[in-house]
Amino acid sequence: MHRVASRIRLKIVHPSICSDFRGQYGEWTFQDTQTGKIYHGFLLDHSRVKPGVVYEASHEFYAARPQGSLHHQISDKAFEEKAIKAMERHLGVPGPIARFEAKDPSRPDGWRYLTGEKDTVQWDGLWEGVDGRIYCLEVKHFMDGNKLVEIQNKIDKTLEFLRKRRGAVIVYVAGEYWSTSGGVVRTAENLGFGIVEESGPDLQIRDPELHHNKQEGEKLRKRGRKPKAK
Repeated sequence: MHRVASRIRLKIVHPSICSDFRGQYGEWTFQDTQTGKIYHGFLLDHSRVKPGVVYEASHEFYAARPQGSLHHQISDKAFEEKAIKAMERHLGVPGPIARFEAKDPSRPDGWRYLTGEKDTVQWDGLWEGVDGRIYCLEVKHFMDGNKLVEIQNKIDKTLEFLRKRRGAVIVYVAGEYWSTSGGVVRTAENLGFGIVEESGPDLQIRDPELHHNKQEGEKLRKRGRKPKAK
């Protein structure tokens, strides 16, 4: 499924100010409205940006909104709820698998949270089986390699909080749109993630492969790891 790109006009002050500019906008294109020259986000740096020049930014998966927002919150929420319902049908909830028992029963979305000593982890869906297995769902409007790094880090915290081994935590990732570069879907599969994606009017769910590529996971961890403070 593809959306026709809309263009937005903006002034770029200094892309290197934001350390993850290329990670966030690497797949966007930016056109200089004075010269007509087009730059890809992953190549855009301060040496190519002209102060005061307006650039037209576009992305094949994003549509500009009249209100100026790229993310339509209502649409994103609807996809999230659709993914949760599809997962619960797939897992047979309620049954041997049920929503995670919330630490704070008064909180409606408390079943999505895990609490550690000093931190919390939020998933878009969190279920527990009678065999002790944990099923996690992460939903993204646009799924790319950077999102997989974030999910991998979230898994590490989840394992720490629950004191479980990796095989006892099963993760599904849902993307309304998936990056077409870098083999993102295959990378997610190699990491042992189940895949939730659009298939006509419904969502298609593929269970995780029985094995996952440990080298792939370590590679992603290194990408997302911050250098230790000296």
